[in-house]
Amino acid sequence: MKNESFQLIIEKMWKYRWKIITTEKIRELIKQTMWDDYTTNRMYKIFYYLKSRWYIIDLKKNFFYVKLPEDEINEEDIVDRLYWNILNKQIKNLIKGKRYIWGLKALEIAMGIYTTPDEILIVNENKQWIESLILEKKVLFKTYSSKKRNLFPFFYKETQPIKIEKEKLNIALPELAILETLYNTSALQKNYSEDLIKKRLRKNRKTFNISIIEKCLKENKHNSSINRLSELAANIDPEISKQLKTIIKKYWYILN
Repeated sequence: MKNESFQLIIEKMWKYRWKIITTEKIRELIKQTMWDDYTTNRMYKIFYYLKSRWYIIDLKKNFFYVKLPEDEINEEDIVDRLYWNILNKQIKNLIKGKRYIWGLKALEIAMGIYTTPDEILIVNENKQWIESLILEKKVLFKTYSSKKRNLFPFFYKETQPIKIEKEKLNIALPELAILETLYNTSALQKNYSEDLIKKRLRKNRKTFNISIIEKCLKENKHNSSINRLSELAANIDPEISKQLKTIIKKYWYILN
């Protein structure tokens, strides 16, 4: 490959500096530059040169970060700056229907905490699997069902759109996020998540939406979470705890 061709490709990529670019876009730029000289082998060689000379950083799953060799930046900086952009692009590529962020991360977002998690849970209508996102970050896709009935339409009604940086995403409403957090929190995060739930209850006790809790019980979902929430609320807002116990008793889902 001629140095002139490589230099032309670099110049075309300069306008993407400090941005995310896909494998397909880089391939398109290479084709536009090389025309009749383009071959698959040459394309792979250019990718190798771009990576080895620090013009691009491989972020996994066909995403690259474009930079100049002299740009001082580490992988953690890239994740912090571009996580939500990459997440939104990735889930749009993988899921064509509706989806939302659930659990602890949804609760954190509702409380203004936008740190990038090692794993983020995305509820969708059809698929359940784990996907690499960027570097060591992962996306866990989950579905909801009960007695062979898909409950995604029910849960999606209890979500809200939110803008994080420039990305539009849907997250579970705080009450649903609390139930999902209590249902699906690891032992390592148990104390942190329960402290966060208590903080949310103290700050938003007047606007706590008990109807979401009742809807979940009607669908026979999150029974153990609702019982646990009643216990956590007892020392913070006895009235909320009382309301929770009333609807638990109404639907006979008291757990010993």
